Amino acid sequence: MILRGTHYENEIAKALDIPMYSAKPKDQVHGSKAGSRALFQLLNIPCADGTFSGCSQIEDLIQEILSVIKRNPLAEKGVVKLLDGFSGKGNAIVDLSNIQNAIALNESSAVLSEIMLHSLKEMEFCCQGRSWADFSAEISKMGAIFELYVANGTSSPSVQVVVNEDFTISVLSTHEQILDGQIYEGCAFPADKSYRTELIKYGRQVGEFFAANGIIDHFSVEFVCVKEKLYAIEINLRITGTTHPFMALKLLTDGKTDQDTGIYYTNAKTEKYYVASDNISHPTLKNMLPMDIKDIFAAQKFHWCSIRQTGVVCHLLGCMAEHGKIGITSIANSPHEAQEQFDQVVAYLTSLS
Repeated sequence: MILRGTHYENEIAKALDIPMYSAKPKDQVHGSKAGSRALFQLLNIPCADGTFSGCSQIEDLIQEILSVIKRNPLAEKGVVKLLDGFSGKGNAIVDLSNIQNAIALNESSAVLSEIMLHSLKEMEFCCQGRSWADFSAEISKMGAIFELYVANGTSSPSVQVVVNEDFTISVLSTHEQILDGQIYEGCAFPADKSYRTELIKYGRQVGEFFAANGIIDHFSVEFVCVKEKLYAIEINLRITGTTHPFMALKLLTDGKTDQDTGIYYTNAKTEKYYVASDNISHPTLKNMLPMDIKDIFAAQKFHWCSIRQTGVVCHLLGCMAEHGKIGITSIANSPHEAQEQFDQVVAYLTSLS
């Protein structure tokens, strides 16, 4: 399994005459922001209005944005996304109020371009420390797309799928993503039942396209939900932050996900749920060793119990010394129990002194 296959992995796979469990470089366009939106359009998967190809010239991007805004006179915000942005850190939110007013006043094309450029320079960057100078340089380097901001989103679910070596499709999981603004922080498994089967349907649609085009890989499709209506946001054509908690569950319990309902069952037919995060942070963690965490979890009875097949497992222990953070996955027999157990662990770890 490869995070993202390059020419080198592709050549090794050819030399060994084995399949590469990753999209080939030529196919990775489908996992870019523009490629995702183009595929949603092709497959009739609902998504917000916006551009469907990347722009690396600021003036070209401005003209594309103006075309979208003129189709949507009530739009208040938009999102500019770097084509290869990661975990929401390549996103920036732009206020459209000034440009909408200028359009309503029938200002000239030159004035509209100038106002739009000013709005871009004043964007709210989702990654701390970003500025227009470095963001615009990244646009020139990798390109960007624009889409309307989906307002009043109540949740950010996703579906994870794998196209197998024989080109069959397996739905691994659905999740509710835990976000800080647009930055990924963690997830809860599975997604809400009110739209879970719809997530599975859309995930299969994308998987069928990949299989028909000879693409073998893990991927996820991310959405925003507004009043139980799903809007597709992007495709991650790779393993993601939701992959490792699910694989931890599978390796610990040896079960599988029902392909119709999205519920995970152990071999004993017990349902399992979890809440996971990569970002449990506290300064005290910098002074601790992995064995200290193990001892704390055992003493507080947070640890994984192989008999009950419930408890909390850690990852990213190597990040403690430098960054003062770890990741945890809280596994239980109900969503409530998984969340309660997760909250107890976070409260304890962040109270250490």
